[in-house]
Amino acid sequence: MKASTQIGQSILKAKVSPLNGVPKVSANCWKSILAAVTERSQGEVPVRYLEWGAGNSTVSILKHSLEQHCSVELTSVEHATPFFPYLAGSLIDVLMEQGTGFSMEWRPLKGPHLNLSEVGRVLRERRGRESHLLFWEVLSGNKRIQFVDSYEPDFRFAPIRMAKQLVKLALVETTFWWWCIKGLLRRMAVKKPKLNNGVVGRYSFGEARSFDGDLTGRAKEFFDWFLENPEPGQLLLKSKRTELRIWHLPELRSCMWDRGLLFDGRWTQLPDYVSVPLDGHFDVVFVDGRARVSVVKRVSDDDLVAPGGYLFVHDAFRAELTEGFSRMGSTFSYIDGSNVTIGETLRVRENFGPPLVRSGDSLNNFNWRISQEMFVFHRDEADEN
Repeated sequence: MKASTQIGQSILKAKVSPLNGVPKVSANCWKSILAAVTERSQGEVPVRYLEWGAGNSTVSILKHSLEQHCSVELTSVEHATPFFPYLAGSLIDVLMEQGTGFSMEWRPLKGPHLNLSEVGRVLRERRGRESHLLFWEVLSGNKRIQFVDSYEPDFRFAPIRMAKQLVKLALVETTFWWWCIKGLLRRMAVKKPKLNNGVVGRYSFGEARSFDGDLTGRAKEFFDWFLENPEPGQLLLKSKRTELRIWHLPELRSCMWDRGLLFDGRWTQLPDYVSVPLDGHFDVVFVDGRARVSVVKRVSDDDLVAPGGYLFVHDAFRAELTEGFSRMGSTFSYIDGSNVTIGETLRVRENFGPPLVRSGDSLNNFNWRISQEMFVFHRDEADEN
């Protein structure tokens, strides 16, 4: 069975809840993000919003922008192939509800195109952006070192468990090096690849495919097409006031390793996802996807937050994230989350879950909160460096 057919079957079997535009983020934290988007609205100048980890947050930002009649350039990066066509369908439905016309185009991403010097840059990038603590979490088998109180990490010497984890890490490493080799072969096959046709860095776009059929049938048309072509690329949706760039950049896979991400996902498994081609500054950046440490380091290294802009990182209580936060200087803060339940269910599962604290002005007046749910960095308006 072809790989694309197998992936197509996984898409059809995926259990995806309808996207209602309500992110799994505490209400007070999400209101802070919407307030930042509104603050950065400047008349006809589009708000530039970037996120890693697509879903209800993407739908919510699109709805908010349309309701506020503000222009928005929304860039979202997603790794989950089975989820991607459902996400696209939800965004198309939102645009359809507005009754405005929009264009729709798929732009396949080709690359990377690597020469030997570029391989050296890739290795330096990996060394600088990997999460060291996440590596030790994977090696020790302690998936959530950062969760406190009721969860105690197991650091006992367990040779069999560690041997299994080492084998997994070795297979993932082999897959990464195969990605590098393919990049070298790809560059050798084309003497002078056009790397600047709308993409920065080591990538290029392939031939675009437009979806110009009846508006009501575009979601199904894209779904059916993506079943046969689940490739990395960008879905571009453009209307009068909105421009959506929705990236599909899955983890690396090979015959050596085809079992998905190890824990949160390291740079080594998600180089395209972390290094997604971007240009310029962004008014609001929201990180709520995979490889969060590496993504935060990329935001800092590439100066992606505009002067006066904001960076938000969800689940900021995770211990490994301090590696990334330390890059942002000292002008950051945390927001404690107000929603400790989803419906009637406490947001803690089998002693895994966000750290809950009681906060109030007296013993008789307190509320449960999620400690440090959201990291917030607000760049100074005068900071041009």
